[in-house]
Amino acid sequence: MHALTPIDVGIGWLNYEDLCFLGITSIDIVSGLTEANRQETSIKKAFIKSSSRVATLTISSKINTKQPFRVCSIDCLDVMITELCENDEKLSAFKNKGIRVI
Repeated sequence: MHALTPIDVGIGWLNYEDLCFLGITSIDIVSGLTEANRQETSIKKAFIKSSSRVATLTISSKINTKQPFRVCSIDCLDVMITELCENDEKLSAFKNKGIRVI
């Protein structure tokens, strides 16, 4: 049996070393990206360290909340993908920090 590759599991890895997509438990302009689990935090820190750009997939209920373990500051985030309209007031502080909101 051989090890699975990205092709085997159907994942496209176009420029995967440049862009990191993260699901996140909590995001806050002051606390940054935070998690409830220490191990998950360590893994996400490693992903961020090996990437030149970071995007997070965030539902609105996670915005302006925080957990005990810090993944990174808000300054490491380049793109925030959410279901909210781009002009939603919850997103203005993130946009003011230069984060692209989609």
